[in-house]
Amino acid sequence: SSGRYKYTHRRVAEKKMGGRIRSGYEVHHIDGNKRNNRPSNLRVMSKSAHRAIHRARSIFKGWKK
Repeated sequence: SSGRYKYTHRRVAEKKMGGRIRSGYEVHHIDGNKRNNRPSNLRVMSKSAHRAIHRARSIFKGWKK
């Protein structure tokens, strides 16, 4: 470890993967709950794919009625 603080979701995802998260990748909370750090709720994906998911969610958020 480099001594840097790591967010819980990153540590859990790295343990699930069996290695470090590569540069350019992020951890996504599938259910949208940032406190749910269960391995089954975490998915490692590229930063661009992660951003696209959150952009789409923010666009459609107001459409639920």
